[in-house]
Amino acid sequence: MDDCTLHLLKSVLSLPTTSFHEVAVSTFITHYAMGIGLEASADTAGNIWIDYGPKNKAPIYITAHMDHPGFEIIEARGRLGKAVLYGGVKHETFVKSDVIVHSEHEPIPAKIGSNVLPDHYFNKPVFSIKADAPIAIGDFGHFNLPDVKISDTSIRTLAADNLVNVAALLELLTRLVEAKSKSRIIALFTRAEEVGFIGAMSVIKNQLLDKTRPIIVLECSSKEGLPVKQGLGPIIRSGDKQSSFVPEVEAWLIDVAKSLQNDDSNFQYQRALLMGGRCEGSIYTASGYLTGSIALALGNYHNHDPKGAPALEYISTVDYEQHIQLLVKIAATSFKNSETFNSQTKTLWENYEQFSEKL
Repeated sequence: MDDCTLHLLKSVLSLPTTSFHEVAVSTFITHYAMGIGLEASADTAGNIWIDYGPKNKAPIYITAHMDHPGFEIIEARGRLGKAVLYGGVKHETFVKSDVIVHSEHEPIPAKIGSNVLPDHYFNKPVFSIKADAPIAIGDFGHFNLPDVKISDTSIRTLAADNLVNVAALLELLTRLVEAKSKSRIIALFTRAEEVGFIGAMSVIKNQLLDKTRPIIVLECSSKEGLPVKQGLGPIIRSGDKQSSFVPEVEAWLIDVAKSLQNDDSNFQYQRALLMGGRCEGSIYTASGYLTGSIALALGNYHNHDPKGAPALEYISTVDYEQHIQLLVKIAATSFKNSETFNSQTKTLWENYEQFSEKL
C-alpha cells in the first residue's frame, strides 16, 4: 500500500461516527473531493454525492454508508445521563462498557450502566451513562477502543463497517482523477444505515437514481460461519439475509473480476451469499434497482470479539488492496444489462441445438 493510500485510509478510519452523527465523515468527504478537483453535494437527507466523469455518459453508481453502531445522549444532568444505542450491538456487550462521548469541545471518557433501562427511544434501547465530565443532549459516542492499527496483513479499527469503504470509494475517485479516466462514476455516501437504511431509503423515496443503471453497494460483512476467508480477496456478494440481489449485475461483476484475474494472476476474488445481516442492497433490490454488491470479510463484527467483549473490527490488508483494484476495473468496464448474463448461457444453447433432435 503506497503512502498516499495509507494516509487516506488512516484519516477516514480516525473519524468519529454513528447514525445521525456522520458530520465528521461527510465534512471530510466534501473537503477531500475539493482537494482532488471534484465537487461534493448533499441531498435533503444529508447523503453526499460526487459525480465524476463526462455527464453525457451513463453512470455506474457505487455507494457506501458513513455510519457505524454507537450511541447518542438523549438526557443529561451534568456528568450523568441516558444514552440510546444505535445499530446491531449486543446489549450484554454494551452494558458496563467503557466508552467515549464526543462533546462539543472534546472527547470524554464514560461508563455505560449495568442494565437496559425500561425507556425506549424510537424503539431503540436506552442505557444509563456516567461520564468523566459534563455531557449534553445530542452528544454521541462509541466504545473506548485503541486507535487504528494497520499492518501488512490486517487493518484493525473501530468502524471498519463501513468507513473502510468510504476510504475505498474516495481512493477510487482519486485514481480516476489521476488517470484522467473517461469513466462515469457517481459515488453516494449514505447516512444512518445501521438503524434501517434511512439515508438509502430517502434516496429511493426521492427517486434520485436511474433504474436502468447498476448500483454497487460496498460493505464489510461478518466472516463468521460463512464460506469466505480473509486474505482471499474481495467478495462479490450474491445477497444478504433478506434477499438475493440482481443476477445480471452479479454476472457482470464476476466477469469484471475474471477479466482482472486474467490481467493479474495475483488478483483473487470470492463469491458468496453473505447472510450475516441485511444491507442497503436488499432495499435497492426490493425497489427495482439493478443492484450488486462487493464486500470485505470482517472480523469482530460490530465490535464483538468471539467472547462477546468490545474489540476492534478487522479486515485483511490484501483484501483491501485488491478491493481497490476491482473497483478501478469496474469503473473502466461498460455495463450492458443482460449481455454478460445471457452470454454465459451461449454454450448451453449451442449444446441444445446439437441434442434437440434427440428429444
